[in-house]
Amino acid sequence: MSRFRRKFSGAFILFAIVAIAGPSTAIGDENLAAALIRIRKSPEAIRCFADAPVAFETTKRTQAQLVKSHFVLTAALREIADLPSIKQQKAKIDWLRRRIKVDFPGDGEIMQISMTGPEPAAELHSLVDAVVNAYMEEIVRNTRQVREQMLTKLRVAIRKNKNDIEQKTIDFIQRSDARLAKGSRLAEIRLQLTLHQLKLDQDRLAQIRVKLDDVELRARLAQSNSENSSQLAAIEIEQDFWSAKHEELKAEMESLAEKGENLGIRDANLEMLQADIQRLRELSGQMETKLYEWEIEKQAPDRISIIQPTVTNRVESTKKK
Repeated sequence: MSRFRRKFSGAFILFAIVAIAGPSTAIGDENLAAALIRIRKSPEAIRCFADAPVAFETTKRTQAQLVKSHFVLTAALREIADLPSIKQQKAKIDWLRRRIKVDFPGDGEIMQISMTGPEPAAELHSLVDAVVNAYMEEIVRNTRQVREQMLTKLRVAIRKNKNDIEQKTIDFIQRSDARLAKGSRLAEIRLQLTLHQLKLDQDRLAQIRVKLDDVELRARLAQSNSENSSQLAAIEIEQDFWSAKHEELKAEMESLAEKGENLGIRDANLEMLQADIQRLRELSGQMETKLYEWEIEKQAPDRISIIQPTVTNRVESTKKK
């Protein structure tokens, strides 16, 4: 009995000291409403396309900001406009943004949306629930609809790209065949012209040589007869004429050879068409890969899903006086 009195006496003294000194804090109860949402790093079916750590951290920060975004909170307020705590606020969106807390306990995949305060549990439940529903509707479901639209557009783009490849490939084949056929005809014509021109040139060359030989012979005879200077001058003029003809014939043969080389120049338009087909094929491969990833992701569980609807609890809070 004496031992009990001593303990009671000590406890009473401690209580009295605290009461006289005035406590720096007071312990009270508040309500907590919270919901849990899972944000997967990547859908289960496509772990091979999993987000990099940095990318996932960015995803989490983005989702946390979206929860408190203007259009999400505006949508939430439409559901809870009649709540007393909302009615008494002038800047309703700013107030709700300050009160709503978004965090990732343990820095994992679970995003917690919560609110703590002296408001009734049912009211806090309605506040958090409205924000969660607005987030799921305005962000998650809307993103899913946008993805469906993008899938449809991607399929259309793939079909169009395939049609373009087919049409350009047909055009390329037809142009190549036409060029090959044209090249064969040109080669045949060139050969015929070359042989014909060669025969003409050979005949002309023989005639010019005969003329030059005759002129040289007459020039020597004229030189032996120094008195016939006027005849020698005429022969020299004739010799210059046939020498010039000889040079013209050589130039004509060189020109013919150059024309033959020009017939082998590449078709620039055909090469551009071939490069365009290759570019379209690479683009088609990229789009097919993206479509494959999105199709698998579509079959996987939702990347963002509610794993715990809003619940309320009583919690102890410490407030400074």
